[in-house]
Formats: sequence, C-alpha cells, structure tokens
Amino acid sequence: MEKLLIKGGNALNGEISCSGAKNAALPMIAATILNDDAPLLSLITIMASIFSTGNANILVPGEKTSLIATELYQVLDTSDIPQGYISILTSKDNELNKTLSQHENIEGIWYFGLDDNQKSAIIKNTSSNLK
Repeated sequence: MEKLLIKGGNALNGEISCSGAKNAALPMIAATILNDDAPLLSLITIMASIFSTGNANILVPGEKTSLIATELYQVLDTSDIPQGYISILTSKDNELNKTLSQHENIEGIWYFGLDDNQKSAIIKNTSSNLK
C-alpha cells in the first residue's frame, strides 16, 4: 500500500474514486471517527463490519491511540486486503472531522466521539451532501 505523510497545517483536498467491473456493485466509502475508549476493539469491529460488506473505509483513530492504528496498518499492508479498502488517517483534536464530513465522495460517517459540539458540527457539514 502506498503511504502518504502530510505535514503542516494545510487543508486536504482531492478526489476519491471507486471502480468496479461492469454490472458490479460499486463499494461505498465510509469514514469512521473513533475515540480513545476501547481503541483496538472498536477499530477492529468497525473495520471488519464495513470491509465484510465490500465497502471502503477511512478510519480516524483517537489521538491517544493512533499508534495502535498505525501498527495495525502495517499488518494490513502485508495482508490480502485490496489496496484502498482500508485507509487510516491520524489527526489532532478532530481536525479531519470537517474535511471528511464535507467530502462529496464519502457516503457515510460514523462518529464515536463524546463531544456533542463535534457531533453537531458533523451533522451540519454533512447536510449539504446528504450523508
């Protein structure tokens, strides 16, 4: 799998595309924003449930548990999971929430944080593209 290291306070932008064979169901891209409670269990449970349905997932682990997620990514890198089906992004202080919730190609977001203000902001940001 390709790895991308992003430094600095610049905004992320770009396009995510899904492709499939003729008459094939195209995968959905979902984003999952996790907190630091039960980090490995929640990470594996969410990742497995989305992947088992053939959908792609962008995982954002909690800030304190991002090292666990990046270690898991190294295991996934050597597995038979197709490239691009599971992406793990790390961030500080929910800085990716707005970017993910406004992205047009992400069809769903699961937010497992405890901050009600962040929940409200994600709901507001997703309303423009009907997640």
